[in-house]
Amino acid sequence: MFFNCNINSRFNIIISWYDLTFLRYIILTVLGVYILAFVFALISMVVSSIGQNYITLIGIQLPIALFTFKVLLNYLLLHYITRISYPKYFWAISYISLILIGIISMLIRWRKEKIADIVD
Repeated sequence: MFFNCNINSRFNIIISWYDLTFLRYIILTVLGVYILAFVFALISMVVSSIGQNYITLIGIQLPIALFTFKVLLNYLLLHYITRISYPKYFWAISYISLILIGIISMLIRWRKEKIADIVD
């Protein structure tokens, strides 16, 4: 019943750049969760290929996870997705940059492993 209702109103605290409906907001949030999961899976793969044992992996991935949970989830998913106090394309640029960071770091690590691999 509420899928086609606008989320911008005078009773809402967050004023958005875009005229989003509730359904679009849900789709935007789910898309953001999938993109963040993909990016941090790539970063986790890079870190796991660098670390030699479990303690090193935990020591490297714990600050990444804490930064993600404290900062990135607030700015990219929860409260500030399309807030008017940020630039209009903040959400899109930040997700594109995170995807590029994940893919580029994975490609760099893959090339280093390919050079160091004896079989190839």
